[in-house]
Amino acid sequence: MESGQARAFTRRGYDWSHLYKRIVETAANLPVKSAILDGEAVVLGKTGLPDFQALERELGSPNSSKIMFFAFDLLHLNGRDLRRQPLIERKAALQSLLQEMAPTLRQTSGSQRIPIASGSLALSARHLPTLSAVFLDN
Repeated sequence: MESGQARAFTRRGYDWSHLYKRIVETAANLPVKSAILDGEAVVLGKTGLPDFQALERELGSPNSSKIMFFAFDLLHLNGRDLRRQPLIERKAALQSLLQEMAPTLRQTSGSQRIPIASGSLALSARHLPTLSAVFLDN
């Protein structure tokens, strides 16, 4: 959080906070001084799988309740670089951090995968920059 606000960046480093307003506002309420979360913004389709066309449509509505952030990892917390810590410890810290933030911010478990069709992934990579991380610096 800079001045108490979170920011959202794509994998290529673009600040898309304005497109992920609800996620950013929820992240700003995390009980931390600073943090970097790695994950993916998704809209789940009728089948419960990520639907990139639906995500593209919802980006026109930054306050959409359909856009969720699935966190994979906690990279920094309160000024500490956690990347050298064992993954299991980072996942435990992430779980503790996000337990009250669902459904907007969710953690994927070690065994949980977000199934993505290869065609959708290619479309996402070429045409739709997806949210990669939420940065908080207070």
